[in-house]
Amino acid sequence: MKKSLMLAMVFGVAMMLPSLVFAGTGGEVEFGQVYQTISEWFRGTLGKTIALSALGVGLGMGVVRQSMMAVVLGIAMGIGIYYGPDVIDGIVSAVIM
Repeated sequence: MKKSLMLAMVFGVAMMLPSLVFAGTGGEVEFGQVYQTISEWFRGTLGKTIALSALGVGLGMGVVRQSMMAVVLGIAMGIGIYYGPDVIDGIVSAVIM
């Protein structure tokens, strides 16, 4: 009973502080260019190089361990590098309507 009361109080306080919703805003002047540069690197030649390197390491480890899981990990890393900035944008800039 005590835990549910505490949870209800925390939830009530959180509902009274709508300014916390804007945690992903601000800092565009200071860090916008840095974020844009890193995002472009991941989607460009650097990201492709990292993805191919991860795939190569995964293939090598897959041969040594005789398992395809290392190859799957390399492919997943390449996908994560390319789509990661979009996912982060979606999570951080999400707004409660």
